[in-house]
Amino acid sequence: MKEQTLLDYIDLGYKDKLFFARKFLTIFKKKRQKEGPEYDHFETIVLILALPEDLSIVGGELLVKITTEILANFEGLLYKIIKSESYKKEIIKNEKIKKLIREGDSLSKELWQLIDQVCFNFFSSILRKTDPSSIKQQKAISFFTLMGITNEKVGSLAIQEIRKTDDKSEIEIKAINNSDKEILNTSIKITHLKDYLEKEIMKEFIDVWYPNEELIIGFPVLPEENEYLLTIKKKEDIMLSRKINLKLI
Repeated sequence: MKEQTLLDYIDLGYKDKLFFARKFLTIFKKKRQKEGPEYDHFETIVLILALPEDLSIVGGELLVKITTEILANFEGLLYKIIKSESYKKEIIKNEKIKKLIREGDSLSKELWQLIDQVCFNFFSSILRKTDPSSIKQQKAISFFTLMGITNEKVGSLAIQEIRKTDDKSEIEIKAINNSDKEILNTSIKITHLKDYLEKEIMKEFIDVWYPNEELIIGFPVLPEENEYLLTIKKKEDIMLSRKINLKLI
């Protein structure tokens, strides 16, 4: 199995999505219809990645990572998935064919698990390390958070409660440092999300956040706006990111 040339890499926009694609060429032995020796049969596999336009900035890089992992983990194996799908069309299936189908199904499941893990790690790494000067990257991060993909460092910071004040004019967030160490030079920012872009509402700096210390973070509710984003950073390292939807409070 090999990846075909970079000329086989394409991206295409359709409606509100951008599609990225790359081709793989796999080879396996195939029996002839009539008697005779087996021959080399080539199959082309196309990997298609569909992303919202707001994430187009990361599409090419993510496709390369997925491609690299597939080549590293499924070299010479993808043909078994193709053969198993072909065998499923057979009306009569003997035990050998049933075994090949089970092997193909198992490989297919492993392949999807690998792709899921690569995507999860990729999105998480973007949330952990950001470029403040990149508007496009900040837009992508806002989209991740809006979709519920957030980064919270377990054992470090946690949100204990989110509530409205009695007059419903402000939101109060109770956050705690769960670790047994002081956290120095922390920034807390509240932004309003609109069209996946952030508009800053409040920003504060905490010199020292002591172990097990609770902080109350308050910010005003904007008229007719329901979605906000809480981001807590240490320098440029995002320690906690949480979408806040007032309709759910």
